[in-house]
Amino acid sequence: MTSVSPSTVDERTLPSLQNAAVMALPFIGAVSSPRLVLQTILTDPRIPEDFRLATLSLPDIVVIGLLVVTLARLISDVPYRAHLGTTVRQIFSQGIGIALLLLAGWMLVGVLWAQHPVLAGAGAIHYAAALGLMVIVADRLRESPNAVLTGALLGLLAGAMVHAGVALLQVIKQNPLGLEWLGEVRRFLYETTTFYRAPGLSMHPNYLGGYLLLALWGCVLWASKRLQLSPEKGLRTLVLPLIIGIGCAVGLLSTASRGAMLAAAISAIPLVRMLLVSLKGRMRTLLIISVGAAGVIALIVLFVVVLRGDVITRLFTAREFFFEDSWAVIQSSPRNLLIGVGENNLMAAVAAMRLGEMVNLLPVHIVYVYQWATLGLPGMILFGFALVGMLRGLRQPNQRLLFVWTCAIVGIAVASFVDNYYWAIPPHRDLLLWAFGLWWGLRLSPVSAA
Repeated sequence: MTSVSPSTVDERTLPSLQNAAVMALPFIGAVSSPRLVLQTILTDPRIPEDFRLATLSLPDIVVIGLLVVTLARLISDVPYRAHLGTTVRQIFSQGIGIALLLLAGWMLVGVLWAQHPVLAGAGAIHYAAALGLMVIVADRLRESPNAVLTGALLGLLAGAMVHAGVALLQVIKQNPLGLEWLGEVRRFLYETTTFYRAPGLSMHPNYLGGYLLLALWGCVLWASKRLQLSPEKGLRTLVLPLIIGIGCAVGLLSTASRGAMLAAAISAIPLVRMLLVSLKGRMRTLLIISVGAAGVIALIVLFVVVLRGDVITRLFTAREFFFEDSWAVIQSSPRNLLIGVGENNLMAAVAAMRLGEMVNLLPVHIVYVYQWATLGLPGMILFGFALVGMLRGLRQPNQRLLFVWTCAIVGIAVASFVDNYYWAIPPHRDLLLWAFGLWWGLRLSPVSAA
């Protein structure tokens, strides 16, 4: 009988556990509840729970597990220390990485002037942990690109199909399915009764829309990878990604999220443009017809199946950005205008301004203004600099996989102009930094080359 040394077990087990976490996080990335409440900071019922509690969501627990496993591997695996150290240097020696790292430091410094330091500290620690997630995802892609990318996309697309399936059933029933034990939320009292916007197992239809937006680009990335690995099979390699992509698109339409649908359309422009330039003759004509047909079918599904003919209510009523309260906080003092009120402290400041008014209070539904209010101009500029820097991946069409996933980053950037969940809601911030990690991994590993 052969024995296996402890070092051999570590060499196999710990990387496998890392891969499992990289795959598990996107699988549950849209599940906002159930959550573990660590501490109640604010008791004002006018403020949503996300902005008055320190909590741990299921994705947060996956991130913690990944960090613990990585620490164990750093202790037991000397070559891995050098490999991870190289990844850290490659990321944080470039402007994009430096900006994201400085943002973590700035969030931590903000504890000093925040009205509720515990909320600010919890937000800073959460971002720091998610930044660690980003680095580990990028490093795993460098170390084992094909296997890790396949696993990451499998987790994302499997989760998306579960959510899309639940969302479609919710639209058919025109109500929740009774899956509260899985995190399904009840029908919102303020929603119209003429149609039902499906949240899947997320806390809001818009949150699910942003998740399925990433999943759609995951399908495109998977299709590109299959073509890259098996070019001789041609279009046959696209059948399965196409089927799953249609499922994700139906799920996205079921949310009727205008922001996510707009982001999907705009983020597709660079890819369609690139294909129009590279394809010739019949293939170019086929692409034009396919894109047009897909758009028409999507509109029919949206208008008839999801909105049930009530197009005016959903698509042509004004979008509420909840801008006024957050903007009033920014303008209330030179300090707030410059350095913000501190991470997670915006709603406390809004509640203080609206003292005695019995109204529901919500933060601004624009990531960049939300960051301005909480982290001030330095925080907003650092994040914006990093995001814009990632868009340079569009200049590298020869790095096919990087180009495709940069289109997903475009979608995130666009959706962040009309909603705040990618940054303001902790589980979705995990998903955001996971997506950033995938971008870094594709940039730093050879798997992205065409």
